[in-house]
Amino acid sequence: MDDVPSDGIIMLEPTHEDLWGAVHRFELPLALMSLSDSTIIAANDALLQRVGKSSAQVVGHPGPNLFTGTDRENAHLAVTAMQRGAVDFYTAQRVLTSSITPQLLVSVWVRAIEFGDRRFALVEISARDDSLVNPLVEHFGFAPLEMAVGLIDPDGTVSSISCDITDMLDIPSEEILGQPFGRTAEHQSIYELIDLGRREHYAVSMPVRLKDGHGEVKNFCCIVTSLADSPSLAFILIPISESLTPDNSNRAAQLEQHLMRIANEIQASGVVKNLNGLAVPTQYQLMDTLTTRQWEVLSRLLRGQRVPSIAESLFVSPSTVRNTLSSIFKKFGVSSQSELLELLTKVDNSSL
Repeated sequence: MDDVPSDGIIMLEPTHEDLWGAVHRFELPLALMSLSDSTIIAANDALLQRVGKSSAQVVGHPGPNLFTGTDRENAHLAVTAMQRGAVDFYTAQRVLTSSITPQLLVSVWVRAIEFGDRRFALVEISARDDSLVNPLVEHFGFAPLEMAVGLIDPDGTVSSISCDITDMLDIPSEEILGQPFGRTAEHQSIYELIDLGRREHYAVSMPVRLKDGHGEVKNFCCIVTSLADSPSLAFILIPISESLTPDNSNRAAQLEQHLMRIANEIQASGVVKNLNGLAVPTQYQLMDTLTTRQWEVLSRLLRGQRVPSIAESLFVSPSTVRNTLSSIFKKFGVSSQSELLELLTKVDNSSL
């Protein structure tokens, strides 16, 4: 990492030491959906195989159309809730309109992500008929709480990356655009692995190091998958603690925290029933401008949590929570938590 520029621009680079033991290949049925109109804009071959449809039948069509009957209706309602900013994550079991096996029940995980001022959703579908486990959780053995999602152009440069990278590395996402994906002696071997994954319809995961805005080197896992009928690649960056190993007991506690978060944010059916009875104005126009991290912090603040407990539940530092709160204060034109809480709890339906 000595050759990483001092101005903080990040380059993806494989580690020389073995963080996980080896580079892995695994099945990850994945799609990217626009939340403005619920259209799927990209999908990988693993997802197409899972739903039994061609790229032409999936890409460019509404995501809820992957499902049938009332499940399609419920999927539309859940996507609408994400469009409003009421939730940023949900999971549900749904029946596919599969051309391979009629009435195929699968588990679905949908997570909102921000690319600049545009809002999308990352959609995962269970890789096996009997699996209730998120493919990422099955791969890692724990639930990733933070991730950044991006796209790589055919020339090997980063063409898009979600705003989550800013919270993870304290570097504006726009500074990463146009940067090469890997530039070391291992560059060619990385692409050989990715090409292998493309041919066999697998995602490839590998350890990488990133330099944050303060010059500190951090460990990540980078997952790369090809996209159907596209020369571009999709990637996911997940922070990995140096102390976290595949048999680490912290993984169970981390998974439990994540499941509690899911339970708090959305009710089981995949349709938003309530937000724990809070007087949260989910249709308040500024809610739609919040990033995923800002919504996570605000929703916990409205539940009565304070900075230390919010930081602990999100596995981030208190300073990260305070910085996020400062951004929220600016959006709502307030200068303190008490002013923000007073503003939001006073808003009622007559003012929406």
